[in-house]
Amino acid sequence: MAGVEDGEESLDAEYEDASALLDEINAEIEALKAAERDEVRERDALTARRDALQLGLNRKDGSSRLLSSDHPGVLGPLASLLRVEPGYETAVAAALGSASDAVVVADGAGPSPRCGS
Repeated sequence: MAGVEDGEESLDAEYEDASALLDEINAEIEALKAAERDEVRERDALTARRDALQLGLNRKDGSSRLLSSDHPGVLGPLASLLRVEPGYETAVAAALGSASDAVVVADGAGPSPRCGS
């Protein structure tokens, strides 16, 4: 009878060890999934930033001249003035579309004579 009890205790101990190992592995899997989600968010943020910067390089209208002017009412390109909560970069970029290329001016700044207005 003692051999059966020893075998049962041994099986119980092995089960507990295996269960603890499984819990550790599951926790590691969840941590890796969370890290992957963070990396995807970071990639999306960098992609949206790159796209906004690329739009700035491709300006073909008067906005580049306006942005390079010394006019005190010009605050800068809209995309550079926005602060977007991580994870929402792609949605905001899609919602803004070409408006992300807009130039922001202070209220009442009026047109600059150097901009041809």
